[in-house]
Amino acid sequence: MAYYPLPNRQPDDPTGRNNFISTPENVSDSNQYTGRVDHQITSSNTLFGRYSQQDHVNTGNTAIYSVVNIADPGLSLQTRHNKSGIVGDTHAFSSGMLNEVRLSFSRQYLLSAPAGYNIGAPARIGLPAIIPSTLFPRFDIGNDVTGSDMQSLGSSFNQLSQRGLTVGQLTDSLSMLRGRHSIKTGVDLRVHQRNNTQSGAVSGQFSFARAMTGNPQDTSGSTGFGLATFLLGAVSGGSLNSALARADAFNYYGVATAEAFVELMYKAGKNPTRASLMKAYRSWNEINPFLLPGNRQKTGGADQLPIQCDRFIKYTDGTFVPVSKLKCDTAT
Repeated sequence: MAYYPLPNRQPDDPTGRNNFISTPENVSDSNQYTGRVDHQITSSNTLFGRYSQQDHVNTGNTAIYSVVNIADPGLSLQTRHNKSGIVGDTHAFSSGMLNEVRLSFSRQYLLSAPAGYNIGAPARIGLPAIIPSTLFPRFDIGNDVTGSDMQSLGSSFNQLSQRGLTVGQLTDSLSMLRGRHSIKTGVDLRVHQRNNTQSGAVSGQFSFARAMTGNPQDTSGSTGFGLATFLLGAVSGGSLNSALARADAFNYYGVATAEAFVELMYKAGKNPTRASLMKAYRSWNEINPFLLPGNRQKTGGADQLPIQCDRFIKYTDGTFVPVSKLKCDTAT
């Protein structure tokens, strides 16, 4: 409760609703640097280099409570680091032949960070070390009714993202004069690399429904209060995103699926058709190296589900720990 601001206005009704108003400030801070060097190597050859950098911080989403409140549910700050550089060489081979070479790069980086980013907020409020320290955990209080009983508390995890763009370019142009004609030729090579990471609720999102403190004999949903549920610590629902676990699962699934498809294509023959591929699938009994040992891709008869075995695992302290043995459907 220490992260909720104190009331500063008369409430709208006896329940105390709308008893706080704020006009948080917005942030905008920018620094830009540019440097250039020119050098004449010979009367026919010149070289130049230029480097530019811009660092900019601004408010992405305005705070609801205050920009200094680490549990503000609305605030996000956007930090940009943009860099670019270029080296160019111009060489006159003769009065009718000129060559220009340019090598350049640019790097753009954007971090959108909500309040409570990377300050170890979960430990500050007494949560166990298993909760990642990236954000302030999100608490939605009384959100099972329209308008919620209380304003949410904790990082706006949807505002957490990191984006990057790297561009490299090499150009070479050759200009020639031949009588009345001007001829120009050259090459232009570019490389673009984009990155985008949006991790979601990496430090958890927890709901405290008013129904948890309501009258169990009243089905109207109008009894109970979300704040009471919150103060009792009666979590009605929650989730926690693990970007590492999600990436690993998708990678393994993609590779295992690709391996299975290649196996079926081989089994369908040198000139596979839809019919031969379906025939191969319906009588399948193969080992996939990307499945757990002992698990086979097997179909036959009325059973066309290829995966027959599974195992329960638990994600603990960044590690997948098995909690059961491999269990298989023995019907086939």
